[in-house]
Amino acid sequence: MKKTFLLSLILVLTIGIFYLSTINDGRDFSGDTAKFQFAGKILGIIHPPGYPNYLILNHIFGKIFPFGSLAFKANLLSSIFSILASFFLFRILLLLGIGKLSSFITTITFSLTFTLWSQSIYAEVYTLNILFFALTIYFFLKWHLKKKDKFLIYGCLIYSLSFGNHLSMITLLPAIFYLTLITDRKLFFDWKKILIVASFIILGALQYSYIFLRNKSSIYAEMPIENFKSFFWFVTGGWFKSKFFSFSIEEILIYSLPRFIYYLFREFLFLIPIPFLGFFRFKKEIKIFFFLSILGNIILGLNYEIGDVYIYYLPSYFVLWVLMGKGIEWISKKFFEKKLVFKTFCGAIIPMLFFSINYPFIKKCRDFERDRRAKEILTKIDNDSIILTTDYRTYEFLLYFLIGEGKYREKNANVEFCNSIEEIRIYLCDNYPLYSLHFRRNIPAGRNVYFVKSKYLSTFKKSGLKISNFYGELYKIECKKRNVPKRPFFLVEYPLKDTLSFTFHASKRIDYKIDLKEDAQTIEIKGMAKISGHEERESKIFVVFKSDKKSYVFDNLNENSHDSFFVKVPKNEIERDFYRIGIFIKGRKLESLWFTDKSYGVPVFHDYKKERLRIIKSKYRKKMETVKEYLLKKFL
Repeated sequence: MKKTFLLSLILVLTIGIFYLSTINDGRDFSGDTAKFQFAGKILGIIHPPGYPNYLILNHIFGKIFPFGSLAFKANLLSSIFSILASFFLFRILLLLGIGKLSSFITTITFSLTFTLWSQSIYAEVYTLNILFFALTIYFFLKWHLKKKDKFLIYGCLIYSLSFGNHLSMITLLPAIFYLTLITDRKLFFDWKKILIVASFIILGALQYSYIFLRNKSSIYAEMPIENFKSFFWFVTGGWFKSKFFSFSIEEILIYSLPRFIYYLFREFLFLIPIPFLGFFRFKKEIKIFFFLSILGNIILGLNYEIGDVYIYYLPSYFVLWVLMGKGIEWISKKFFEKKLVFKTFCGAIIPMLFFSINYPFIKKCRDFERDRRAKEILTKIDNDSIILTTDYRTYEFLLYFLIGEGKYREKNANVEFCNSIEEIRIYLCDNYPLYSLHFRRNIPAGRNVYFVKSKYLSTFKKSGLKISNFYGELYKIECKKRNVPKRPFFLVEYPLKDTLSFTFHASKRIDYKIDLKEDAQTIEIKGMAKISGHEERESKIFVVFKSDKKSYVFDNLNENSHDSFFVKVPKNEIERDFYRIGIFIKGRKLESLWFTDKSYGVPVFHDYKKERLRIIKSKYRKKMETVKEYLLKKFL
């Protein structure tokens, strides 16, 4: 027992040294990192599903831990979650009868894998997710092996709480159901335990009451929640739901599956065969349990269209490292049972190899440039200014300094993600208040407006606004006092693919009627739109035309009628024939962007899928050619 405790302590200290030596005290990993750093402090409402569990823990840790900046505290919390997850991996391996040395080597190496290490030095939710996963696996396995009901209760409680952090934990449910079935199927008829589990489920769901409680009081909310429908849509994935199960079978085979295999080789390097070897060393019941533990997670990852999907495979990596421990133990006993010195040497070499291979990539994760640029922008701007940006990372970095650290408070600056150039033109030229969506307030007219340079700068210039370079990549935007021909203005793409109406003020119902005619050259959009119960006659209607890649706003509507519109769209202005119509109504007290739940035009969805598949094949073919060229140069 003392040896196990001592080894556990050495394990935790060793991993802690690795993480603390590479942890960053800044915001330079991603926009989400900066957002998690300041959102925990202010208990804000962030992107779906809201992560209430993580934000509350982040808030508490930031309050009680006395050292370092706000960013450092949030980053350190991720390290702590990873260290605890690694510790419970070590306990799981010992629980399954794997030797102390093999368990130690496996756990240290797991902590130095690319994905876990990269997530452990910045503020993110995935290390808390893997901690919940490790705890759930540990307690359910201990209940299965020891037959003590207290471990079942602990496992059910942890599992229910895990849903307050990440809903992907649902993929573990089939494995839990199976283990319960083979351990004690009488539980399904034990009403006392059923009531306990039901209370845990309610407790897990109640975590999301945080969204309602903070909706009105928090200064930062990415989507105001005003009724149960919008709440349910938000906590079940929101605008990310359109990315789930978005690949066809063919796309999975030629794109998602090879990508997953690449991730496996990146995580396990030359040890890739050992987990599969370890899998067959377990008993049948444990094999099925572990197989079901990763099956749902892999299916989710293969069907999820998102850039950082490799992080979603962390639970699968965790299970594979459990199998790795079994495989290492078997090899050790089979070939090196009496060679303790050799085993110890190999045990030291393997983690060091993973460290030397992954460390350069961990260093590359840092991006100090946007951090420096954010500070420079806030230093240079005038007081009472508005900063516009279309870069998500820059946006969150600026907010971190303003509402996280509280620096530059004297500037009284407003940072806004620029979705509509037309809205900026109205603010500058018509002295119309600018509605801040995330802060839910109107910004009074008359303030200086700056724009952080991006690829959309040329679009600003075409919009009829005066653009002048203020400092470096910061541009000042002013109104030109001359008539500009009305034309469709580009909107930054916002993922509104779900059939649910995305309404900022969901309590206001929008009645609409749209008639659409089209020929080879033009599309005519005619209709009406009004807000029920809204008596303010100063509101203005815009028609939003959303094609596959871009969105456009038209304000050349019927000037003789308050609530009707008529728009002609030249077909050479749009990307595809598949599009949706949206209505944007702006008043002094109300702003609403609403898309109809119907798609208009030629239904070329299957053609679009074919086109995307062709692009995927082309990219895959180019990558294979690059690899082939590299191998030929290297070995021939």
